Amino acid sequence: MTPGDGLREGVPLGHSVAAHVIHGWCSHCGGPGRSVAHEVEAWRVWAHRMLLAVEEGARGGG
Repeated sequence: MTPGDGLREGVPLGHSVAAHVIHGWCSHCGGPGRSVAHEVEAWRVWAHRMLLAVEEGARGGG
């Protein structure tokens, strides 16, 4: 299994996978306070988590 496997499950087509993984929703879901800025934040957090997972795997920890 690699970082990101299976993340698409439960995320509606056309929606932000990263935002759904991090926040549980994205700007396409609607509702007050759900903006593209939150999606950008989610992508940064998600990318950081993926990097940490890859680094941990390279060290033999996972």
